[in-house]
Order: sequence, then structure tokens, then C-alpha cells
Amino acid sequence: MPDAWMVRGSQRQELQEKIHRMIYKQEDKSQVWDEHREKAQAVLCREITALLLTGEISKGKPEHPYEVEARNFLVGKILPEYSRFARAPEEYKSLLSELALWLLETALREFPAGLLHVEVMSPETIFKAPSATSHVEIEDSEGWPTS
Repeated sequence: MPDAWMVRGSQRQELQEKIHRMIYKQEDKSQVWDEHREKAQAVLCREITALLLTGEISKGKPEHPYEVEARNFLVGKILPEYSRFARAPEEYKSLLSELALWLLETALREFPAGLLHVEVMSPETIFKAPSATSHVEIEDSEGWPTS
């Protein structure tokens, strides 16, 4: 028979995976989200962070359709799932914070990938050499050779 903490941890993981799938389905279903995926994820992350730190969602009027959709999805779908599941305010907040971290990581993942693309496709730009494996002098952060 498993320990209680293991069972609850497994249930939390299943819920988080369900929420992730809900977000992916919303992105696939909505043209606005599909065109502004990273921005919609950033709005979700911002609103969750505001809720965790201030106890309420941002009061400003959304300027873009993806902001409206993201807020409505958070309030109408995500928060009710967590409210039904959580047995204590701390559990609710923990689940929300884990989702915010996942959203942030997902949204920001494109930047290291973009750097890798430039390193491969245009190594001269980053390395000042014809390839990443070319032998070069060691430079300081300002581009001057070191002794």
C-alpha cells in the first residue's frame, strides 16, 4: 500500500498534466492563441503571478484579444480545476506557482533555441569564426585578446 504523500503527489502530477493538455488544446482551438502563443502564455503567467502575490488578477483592461482569451481561460477553466482539487490554500498556491514556472519556461524556451540557430547558421556572428569548432584566440568580454 503506497504512502499518502506518494498518492497525493501522483494526483497533483496528473492534474498538472491535465492543465497542460487543456492549454495545448486551447492553443490549437483558438486562432488568436495559435498566432500569439508565447504572448498568451506570458499573460497566463503574469496573471497567475499577480494572483499569488496580490491575491487578485490584474485590474487593467486587456488591450489585445489574446489577453482577453488568456484571462477568460484562466478564470473559467484553470482556476476552477485547482479550486476543486486543492485541499488547502497552500496546495492551491503551490499548484499555481508550478504552472506559472512551467508557462514561463515554455514561453522563454525559444530564446536559447534562437541562439543555437544563429550559432549553426551564422557562426561568424557569434563566434567571429567560420565555424563553432574553429580555433581562436581567447578574448575578454570586450573582444580583446588575452595574454
